[in-house]
Amino acid sequence: MSDEDNKAVNHEGRLKPGFYLLFTDGNKNPRGSPRIGGLLKYRKRGRWRLVPGGTFSEPATGESIDQWEYEALLTGMKLARSLGAEYVWAYMDRRAIVEQINNTDWKVRPKLRPRRDEVWRLCREFTIFRLSWIPREMNEEADERARSPE
Repeated sequence: MSDEDNKAVNHEGRLKPGFYLLFTDGNKNPRGSPRIGGLLKYRKRGRWRLVPGGTFSEPATGESIDQWEYEALLTGMKLARSLGAEYVWAYMDRRAIVEQINNTDWKVRPKLRPRRDEVWRLCREFTIFRLSWIPREMNEEADERARSPE
């Protein structure tokens, strides 16, 4: 870990107060295996940098792309909380999932409701948590982690 990376955490290994960006994605890797990935960033001297220990890439357990996207978001949220992030703005490139989470009137398939409800529960653990859709091209770093080989 570089000296610059160390500036994101305090002496207890917790994130310093501030706003953090979370990018998540669910996808298949080149071998066709479903995977999830994501990363957490902080701003330092006008640039967004990776938080030390703030990335993940792992196999997905769900049966569909929507389930993988929820898994990725939930994993990212849990990672951000475990590192001590309080203010998080999350981004994902699956518009339907963003709408399901942000709009209580949006119809959600029964298989996805428990995951959506878990996201809502985790949101309450942050001082501020926001979720926005971004185009796939702007989510390349998370996509790379989701597509990484096993």
